[in-house]
Amino acid sequence: MTDNELLLAMSDLIDKKMTEQLQPLKQDVRDMKQDIQELKQESRDMKQDIQELKQESRDMKQDIQNIKQDIRKINLRIENEINPNINLILENYVPASKRYEDASDKIEAMQADIDLLKIVVTEHSGKLQAIS
Repeated sequence: MTDNELLLAMSDLIDKKMTEQLQPLKQDVRDMKQDIQELKQESRDMKQDIQELKQESRDMKQDIQNIKQDIRKINLRIENEINPNINLILENYVPASKRYEDASDKIEAMQADIDLLKIVVTEHSGKLQAIS
């Protein structure tokens, strides 16, 4: 075998060994590229999710502002309309209840007087019929 043939055989052997050793590296690079593509897709998905969350957050903030405005309106209505009306009712109810309480005692006394009058009238009616 000549030196050229020997060099050629060595070169082929080196190429073969290098190819064998590079194959796993090439596969690793392909796997890494695939992983990077998947990560990019996940990143895009996450960005979309974040955008949706931001929009939902803005919507919720607006809803909270609307609720706060509604609560202010309700509080103002309670303060300006309902509380004065309740106070007016109480101002009229308390004196009326005192009058009814006072009248209740008088009504009980009158009932007792009427019951007594009925008894007396019945007795007198019986006496008058006996006389006549």
